Amino acid sequence: MPPGRPEALARAGRAAEREFERTSTQGAVQRCRSATWIDIVLVGEDDEPIPGERFEVYRPDGTLLGEGTLDESGCGGFENIEDGQYEVCFPDLDRATWERA
Repeated sequence: MPPGRPEALARAGRAAEREFERTSTQGAVQRCRSATWIDIVLVGEDDEPIPGERFEVYRPDGTLLGEGTLDESGCGGFENIEDGQYEVCFPDLDRATWERA
């Protein structure tokens, strides 16, 4: 597993735990509110992380959710987003040099 990946997953897990809420009203259990997140880890062919790379995340409707820069472990992402299929792009990388994992 690439360096930084366990920390990124732990951060995402903590965020999810914060968002899951169980409440009861006079003994009735209410439905949990779930959290969705995107965890991005970019590694090279040598399985080493690629830090500092700019990324963009697009919503299912094609609009930009946000952008960011990967940390020193090649990790980034967004928390508390709506469920759906998102597209992650690395606009500064040559598309011919990378492939979807």
